[in-house]
Amino acid sequence: MLLNLQYYLPFADGRFFVSALYTFLQSDNSSHFGAAASTLGDSKYLSAGIFGDFAGGSVRLGLETTYTRQAFNNDTWRSNNGGQFSMWYIF
Repeated sequence: MLLNLQYYLPFADGRFFVSALYTFLQSDNSSHFGAAASTLGDSKYLSAGIFGDFAGGSVRLGLETTYTRQAFNNDTWRSNNGGQFSMWYIF
């Protein structure tokens, strides 16, 4: 499953927007193809960000945070948090 939403904020002439992304993956038979500790049972990913256009639309700045969680077939899981600041120059 993948769900992606973007919403342009109703101020500053639509130069700012927020985005969110959620994905979910599940396998009911992956344990048949390897050791339980090395096969993925399910995976979740979440991302949220805010972006803005500046300098007449030629510069875009963005701030994003992410979360990833993976569950293995031996009832263990791993997670990771991250973030990034991005700058684009459009010419």
